[in-house]
Amino acid sequence: MTENNEFIILIVIMNNLQIVQKIQDLSAKQGGVITTKEIELIVGKKYRQSYYQLIRKIEKAGILRKYIRGVYVTQSFDPYVLFEKIN
Repeated sequence: MTENNEFIILIVIMNNLQIVQKIQDLSAKQGGVITTKEIELIVGKKYRQSYYQLIRKIEKAGILRKYIRGVYVTQSFDPYVLFEKIN
């Protein structure tokens, strides 16, 4: 692998880390609850192709857990905030 290819891979990883950090920050501000629409706004049009792959990776990493369709929670979510989001 050339040095240029390694640099490109590093940039892609950093972009995903920045996105994950933004998702964590927003969900923390919202009581540990975040919707797919909110995640989609963070990810932006640039990553729509890999949007669902990114969500699966975030789930596998244990950062978010799917509660119901369209709603994800962190490990320490506020049940009252969740109730408001789903109703």
